[in-house]
Amino acid sequence: LVDLNYQAAELAARRTAFFSAIEYLQMGILLLGVEAGWMNQFDRTLKFHVALARMQYCCGLLDECWDTSEAVIQNGKCFADKSRVYRTRILCLMHNNLLSDGLNLTLDVFHFMGEPMPRRFVMFHVVREFLKARKFLNRTSDEGLLALPVVHDENIETQFDFLQQLAEIGFLMSRVDYLLLSSLRCVTLIAEKGKYPRSFVATQLWAWAVKGQMCEFDEAMHYGMLSNTLAERQKDSIPGVVARMFAHFYSYVHHWKRPPRESLRANSDAFQTMWNHGDVDTVLLEAVMYLNHLFAAGEPLQKVLAVCERYSEAFVDYQQMTHWHICSSQHQAILN
Repeated sequence: LVDLNYQAAELAARRTAFFSAIEYLQMGILLLGVEAGWMNQFDRTLKFHVALARMQYCCGLLDECWDTSEAVIQNGKCFADKSRVYRTRILCLMHNNLLSDGLNLTLDVFHFMGEPMPRRFVMFHVVREFLKARKFLNRTSDEGLLALPVVHDENIETQFDFLQQLAEIGFLMSRVDYLLLSSLRCVTLIAEKGKYPRSFVATQLWAWAVKGQMCEFDEAMHYGMLSNTLAERQKDSIPGVVARMFAHFYSYVHHWKRPPRESLRANSDAFQTMWNHGDVDTVLLEAVMYLNHLFAAGEPLQKVLAVCERYSEAFVDYQQMTHWHICSSQHQAILN
């Protein structure tokens, strides 16, 4: 019966019925025993609590999410047990607009992983990572990168998750140093550990955050297209992540060499794929990027306004007020 509740919660989550998923998960925890489960059936209890914290976050139940994640942190036996709820906690802080707290917790997590990130003189480390990344990419041909075997390592995947988190916080805080450092570190991970499944995100970040900001648009487009080729190979196994990368490419890179209107349909399809896979936090985080694309592509203002209003409602429904504030100025500009 416990496992049936988990399966029902997974099915509900895939249909974005997050409140229903919460009910199934809470029932499973009751069946396991709120306290006894941690002693008698640790692995199952951990799985239920991690999933419950995530669903509570998706529903905007941030206080409840914090309490659930606290239970995991108190009862978890090692960092691997706690890593996913740390990520959820960082998201809670971000969406409460506590970005400095979110940054500090993210840096703490890197320390817990044994991969410390700097808190001072960050640009010095950016330069060092840039030189390492450039050396690796200069000596590795496109064919060589594509031919590298994929390395499946949970530690690499976890580190990558938090690098992505650091990049998002850096973006929201206008901390260009952390945005660049996390992007470059994703590239040097390939050089140090091998080509991991989401390596295409690293080459995409190199295209946008490095080459694009240096106004080397031909190179940016080159690495963006290379990222697309790498991503196509992972489309069946991690479709939501691939969709996010495509959205990033068509919003931030493609328009440097081609008219924005050419990529409008592809970007819209990428966002719809993320919705379909329940990647709500990513869709809401990147909403302003999609709205900017609609506007830049010359879509009728009534259409842009309708999309903007739908996202504003979603921000309120999921209590993502940081992103509501980010998009509110754009919404007002369209109304004006």
